[in-house]
Amino acid sequence: MVADPSAPGGRFERSLGTTGSTELSDAGVPRGVTVWHEVMSTAGGRRSKPVRTPPLVIVPEVTSLRAHMDGDGVALAWRLDAGYDDVLIERTFDESSPFRGAARRFRATGGQHVDRDVQTGATYRYRVRVSYPDPFGALAHTSGVEVVVTVVRRPRPVLDLEVDDSGGTTVLRWTTVPGALVRIYATEAPPDPVAVAGAEAGASEAGASAPEAPGGDPAGHEHGPRPAAEPEPFGPVDHELSTASLRGRERLVGSSRRGRLVDTAAPDPAPDPAADPTAGPTVYTPVSIAEDRAVVGRSIRHRPGPHIRALRAVDQGNTITLTFQMPPGITEARVLWRHDTTPTGPDDPAARRAKVTNSSLEIRGGWHLRDPQDGATYYFAVYPLVRTAGEVRAVPNGAHVTARAGARPNPSE
Repeated sequence: MVADPSAPGGRFERSLGTTGSTELSDAGVPRGVTVWHEVMSTAGGRRSKPVRTPPLVIVPEVTSLRAHMDGDGVALAWRLDAGYDDVLIERTFDESSPFRGAARRFRATGGQHVDRDVQTGATYRYRVRVSYPDPFGALAHTSGVEVVVTVVRRPRPVLDLEVDDSGGTTVLRWTTVPGALVRIYATEAPPDPVAVAGAEAGASEAGASAPEAPGGDPAGHEHGPRPAAEPEPFGPVDHELSTASLRGRERLVGSSRRGRLVDTAAPDPAPDPAADPTAGPTVYTPVSIAEDRAVVGRSIRHRPGPHIRALRAVDQGNTITLTFQMPPGITEARVLWRHDTTPTGPDDPAARRAKVTNSSLEIRGGWHLRDPQDGATYYFAVYPLVRTAGEVRAVPNGAHVTARAGARPNPSE
């Protein structure tokens, strides 16, 4: 029987048939309306008085229930049939969880809910039950559908990946990420548009070295437009992915928890400084992995070629001195420095810069930044300068060093 105020007697009847058993399944019960069943026995043409079951409402369960980490919380999402929206969420610790605690309940609508009050390392069991009015107008709930999820702390991104092939082997280094495995992916980037334009247009930078002004601040700091940003292979820095989405993506160099990898498939470093600078570099992207969470780090573009060697920074109080060795055949280099982070490349517009020659390094015993008495951290990068087709340009294979690590990130006013 189905309650139907428009039908005679306020109900709609449908016969399910007869059986000699003591049970019968009804697979065609309509959803969302009050129904009941009546059973009677028959003998020949005679029938007993019908026995009625209690009224009930058949409500569909949620479907497509899923859970994933959202920042430091657990995000739940599900689907419901039309006409239903309210759910009751019950959270308990799963038997496999190393933690124990009281059950909690939440009300939610809209097919989603984020539980921010969770404990890292705990495994939770969420049961989502549809809320609906029963035949007597009271609030009732379905049996519910469950999902189990372990709370994993979001790994921090790698921001200081460096590449060094000065020893004939391409070595990648970074600061380790606690509790996370770091994968390094390699992508072949398109040719450098700045290099291509420079090769076609001619020289764009003077070949002479800039003298140092009094006080150690090099005169004639180089300035220029920042190259158009290329799209990152895995999205912006600190973007989160699922580990499943990384399968088959680019070339996996390897994985490490130690902050060091060797790219055995990298091309050999080019010993000739006049090698074609328009060839596309390799983009190395670090991805921090913790369980099913993957966070994109800062990528670095690397082209095999000449390298600055033995870069050192000596803090003498009123002067910071950089000492290094030029690659064979190279006579000039570009020095960049910042207070907040390592320069992003040889054309970083936020960095101050100067040029230095082999002769000045020998005569002055290094390159000097005078009067840096601000107590701030200094991040230095040095890039070789090469001549190609009459143009002087920086090779994007910089060496990096930090002076006064752990000091204030910004100078005092």
